[in-house]
Amino acid sequence: MSAVESANAALDGDRILAVIPKLTKANFKDWEDDAISVLYGRDCYDYITPAFAYPPTDAAEKAVWTKGARLCVHLLWHALGQEIRDNQTIRRCMREVKPFDMWRAIRDEAQQKNPGARYNIIEEQIKVRKREDEMLDTLYHRIVKLSDTRKALRPLAYTLENFDDEFDVFAFIRALPDEYDSLAQTL
Repeated sequence: MSAVESANAALDGDRILAVIPKLTKANFKDWEDDAISVLYGRDCYDYITPAFAYPPTDAAEKAVWTKGARLCVHLLWHALGQEIRDNQTIRRCMREVKPFDMWRAIRDEAQQKNPGARYNIIEEQIKVRKREDEMLDTLYHRIVKLSDTRKALRPLAYTLENFDDEFDVFAFIRALPDEYDSLAQTL
């Protein structure tokens, strides 16, 4: 078997089964790299880029594009957790075979740039503890990865003053006793 045939067999699932975690609202940064890798491996990445977002006008080229676009939305759909699948825009893009629009909707749904999303990441970052067998550089990279996720959730006009205001609210929420859980959830 040639190297090309071997690579194609692996991509077709004859030898390698790539399993990635389902996308949730908390793991987009990690999931994105895995999903892009899967799309590259199945020659579907271009369908989520603006240059290849829509079908060509030529009938033969459109048929080829449609086949690839169907595979792309299939791969994306099966990599989504239920909370992301419940988004009606994502569901509509899947049904209408619009991989570019689906990718943007997935990103927008999973990366909601709101204080609640930033709070969850900050809380996760604060709770990080060194694992028993973990090297310090690995611990550092886990913290930096969460920091990158938190920074990606900032709106464009986000300032230090915004952070200070949010941090005060975050500290208040964390200080509330258990009996205020319903209030904390609404904040």
